[in-house]
Amino acid sequence: MSEPDELFTLKNQFWVGNFRNAIQEATVLSHIPEAQKMDRDVYVFRAQLALKNYEGVLQAIPADAPISLSAIKLYATYLNGGDAEITLLTLREWLSTHHGENPHLLLVAGLIFMQEHKFSDALSALTRGRSLEHLMYTVLLYLKMDRIDLAEKQIQDMKRIDEDATTTQLAKSWTMVAKGGPACDEAALHFQELGDRFGASAQLLNGAAVAYMGLLNFTEADRLLNEALAKDPTFEDTYVNLIVVAQHLKKDSSACVAQLQQLNPKNEWLESYLRLESGFARLAASYC
Repeated sequence: MSEPDELFTLKNQFWVGNFRNAIQEATVLSHIPEAQKMDRDVYVFRAQLALKNYEGVLQAIPADAPISLSAIKLYATYLNGGDAEITLLTLREWLSTHHGENPHLLLVAGLIFMQEHKFSDALSALTRGRSLEHLMYTVLLYLKMDRIDLAEKQIQDMKRIDEDATTTQLAKSWTMVAKGGPACDEAALHFQELGDRFGASAQLLNGAAVAYMGLLNFTEADRLLNEALAKDPTFEDTYVNLIVVAQHLKKDSSACVAQLQQLNPKNEWLESYLRLESGFARLAASYC
C-alpha cells in the first residue's frame, strides 16, 4: 500500500487555482520528509508566480539553487519580462544535460515552450514527465493545437492511472468545453464539483462560465464571471471572458478592456482583440 501524499491538499489547491490557500497549506508542512520539502517549495513558488509575485520568487531562490528551484527562477525571470530567446536557449541546454529528466524542469519547460508556441518542444518536454500533472498539461497543449482527438486519448491514459484525480478531472473538463455542445453541460458540473470540494476559485469559475457560454447561457456565464471577479480582480481570463459575454448580451465592455490593458497590456488575447478592432475601424472608415 502506497504512503499517503503529504502534499495532497497543497497540490490540489494549486491545481484548481486557489493559490493563496496552497501557500497557506504549505506553512503547516514543516514535518514532512526532506525528500518532499523540495516539492513543497516548488509548488509554493509556483503559486507565488501565479499571483504575479515575480520579484519575491527571484529574491528567494539563490543563484546556486538545485535544478528544480533554478527552473522556477528561470520561469520567474521569463514571466517578469526576461528575454524569451535566452530563456529558450537555457531550457534547451538544461534539458540536454543530466538534469533533463528532472520533473520540475520538464514541467516548466513545457509551460514556457507552450506559451512561446513552440509546441513540438513543449510536447517533447511534457511527455518525458511521468506524473498526472505532466499529462494534464499535455492535454492542454493538444487543445491549443486543436487536436481534441489526441487530448481525449491522453485523458484515457490518465483515467487508467487515477480517474478521480483532480488533474484528470480538470483535463477532462477542459476537453469537454473544447468539444462544445452538450459536453459543456457535464463540464460545468465537473467545475462545480471541484469548487465544492476544494473551494471555488477564479480559475474554476471561469471554466464553468466558458462551459455555459458553450451552452449559449450567457446570463449564467456573466454571473459566474462576476463572482470570479469578486474573488480575484487580477485574474486576466475573467476580463477576457467578460468581454466575450458582453458582446452576446449587448453590454458595454470598454471598462473590462481598459482593466485588462492595465493588468497586462501584453495579454495575447487582448493584443489580438485590439488589432482586429483597429483593422475593423480602418475598414469602416474607408466606407465613410
